[in-house]
Amino acid sequence: MAERRGNVIGDGKRANDPAVIANRGRIIGMWEVGKSSREIAHITGTSVRTVNRWIQRWQTEGTVKSKARSGRPRLLSLQDTARVVDMLNEQPRCSAVDVTEALQLPCDPRTTRRRIHEMGLHCYRPAKKEKLSQANKESRLGFALQYLGAEVEFWNTVIFTDEKCFTSVESGSRICWRSVNTRYDAKNIQEQGKSGRVSLSFWGWMWANGPGELIKIEGRFTGQKYIDVLENVLIPSVRHTAIPHPHPIRLVHDRSPVHMCRVVQDWLRQHPEVEVLDWPPKGCDINPIENLWGIMVRDWDIGEQRNVQAIEQKAHEVWESVRNRPTICHNLVASLPRRITGVVEAQGGWTLY
Repeated sequence: MAERRGNVIGDGKRANDPAVIANRGRIIGMWEVGKSSREIAHITGTSVRTVNRWIQRWQTEGTVKSKARSGRPRLLSLQDTARVVDMLNEQPRCSAVDVTEALQLPCDPRTTRRRIHEMGLHCYRPAKKEKLSQANKESRLGFALQYLGAEVEFWNTVIFTDEKCFTSVESGSRICWRSVNTRYDAKNIQEQGKSGRVSLSFWGWMWANGPGELIKIEGRFTGQKYIDVLENVLIPSVRHTAIPHPHPIRLVHDRSPVHMCRVVQDWLRQHPEVEVLDWPPKGCDINPIENLWGIMVRDWDIGEQRNVQAIEQKAHEVWESVRNRPTICHNLVASLPRRITGVVEAQGGWTLY
């Protein structure tokens, strides 16, 4: 009986719960078809007084919702809240404790934190990106404006290349679903053995239809070695699987010293069939192959074998698994128009990619 009465009356946060409102509506419905207050009270399991109160509320106000209650006066005024928001807009890395102390607010930092949440602000880890100079931003913006009108069909014919160094202790998964107070349970710990770390560098290319070749880089990567890769790996494999002769090979590589050195630039001038897009400095968020590397290391684990052979085997296994899922590269390349638009909207700044 008491439970049913609670469902009709409601209290605290449940006062205007949909189920509570529905039960009150039953009272009004039965009253409108001619049932007496006593009959309604017997059916709903509440008191006659309560039934009469909701009937009277319905007759006078046309509603069965509970009225807003004043509650305890808030410690922070509207002016205090505005000061908090202004401070966080200017200094977004301040903690609730910092804000409370700096503004000398008449409340506990927990109250400040709750008010901040009510204003739609929440505490997240800041995104980590390289610092962009004004020249970097201008170059990025100029590139984005140049290709702002390029459709997906254009990007579908572009070959994206890059180098990547894999190690025996790549970060792997960054998330773990667990219950409260189980952070240090064995199954929730991502163990890393950083001693005896081994690394191995690779060069690879991809396009809209999937990954191309992935090759190991022996020793220091130089301009001459890069030319060998272009001549003996890139052009033959691209011609065979992606861009047939005589169509030009539109190539993307970053502005690393190896790519921009004199011998490589001389070679590119002697091979006009390779058209290099003038990629901007620090344009990693525009190049989709960077996201492909990220996908590869997401579940990276070479087990106990910490040697270059294990790294090479694992890299090729993951690369081939991506080849079997062609939608990955397709979706990455299809995002280029949005990436370009994002650079323009950020006035050359970083995008969300």
